[in-house]
Amino acid sequence: MGVDLGYSMMGGQLALSASYNTATVGGKDYDYNSLGATYNVNDNMSVNAAMTSYGEEGWSGTGSGNMGNGIDGSSWTSNGNIGHLAANDEMMSFGVDYDMGGISLSAAMHTITNDVTNADERNVSEVALGYSINDNAGVSLRYANDNDDKYMWLTVTVTP
Repeated sequence: MGVDLGYSMMGGQLALSASYNTATVGGKDYDYNSLGATYNVNDNMSVNAAMTSYGEEGWSGTGSGNMGNGIDGSSWTSNGNIGHLAANDEMMSFGVDYDMGGISLSAAMHTITNDVTNADERNVSEVALGYSINDNAGVSLRYANDNDDKYMWLTVTVTP
């Protein structure tokens, strides 16, 4: 079960979001929650912040969606995202997006901690640069640094 809530205020300049997700699989309760905010600085730039927390069993055991297992880094190579985290993990994320028409830039920083296991802090950074060639084609370059593991994608999109 999942409940997602969103609220926009200040004439759409500030968007708030909340998400609660839970599942019972094989007698175990999996859950994660997130809170986020996006502020549109102007028509071209926005800043965002989010906090995500996972319960005692985590969430990756449910095998849902295209998030994959972010614990071992396989989600970067299989899905191109940070993936689901481990049980009791908490993640703080901060980012900025800038759109100059045909060119878009984005950057995000994520800090993952776990007060229960006292695991080492995990720091993840992402940077992306996109270029819209025309209405039907674009190219983007994306880089992620997950502690010392580095990933890079070049994506060409063609829409008929």
